Amino acid sequence: MPEHEPLFVVQDPEIDVDAIMQTIRQRIAERRARLGKPHRHFPSFDETGMPEEPHDLPHDANLYHHLRLLNELYFAFPLEPVLASSRTTQLPLVGKIWARLRREAHNLVLFYVSRIIGHQIQLNRHIVGVLNRLVAENIALRRQIRELETRLADAPPDEPS
Repeated sequence: MPEHEPLFVVQDPEIDVDAIMQTIRQRIAERRARLGKPHRHFPSFDETGMPEEPHDLPHDANLYHHLRLLNELYFAFPLEPVLASSRTTQLPLVGKIWARLRREAHNLVLFYVSRIIGHQIQLNRHIVGVLNRLVAENIALRRQIRELETRLADAPPDEPS
């Protein structure tokens, strides 16, 4: 179907589709004007990652050490099955059944734990993103304060009136 053809055609001569569409558009415009323009804000974290340690400002190396660890580890959750062998698993027939039952029960637990961990990883990602933003904002504000202090020190003193 070519793009310029309408999806359906109204063939009733008493129905004016263009007038109906005009009325709908007018009512939508009036409603939007009455309600005001909605402010749509879609927050997102960019992938800039951890801010670099500022070499031009004194800073807490401990903070950057822990922030670096957070950025490296927030998504790391080991979920490999750890099934140590026991005397029961070494029995000829019962051992194989018991080992399989243990493995399947372990996999079932890992399935549900993985769902919870997936949620926690998303939460951690946002927390680490907020911390990265706060540290970057802190650096910018400290630089701005230093610049304002320098400008204030270089400004001529006010003369009393």
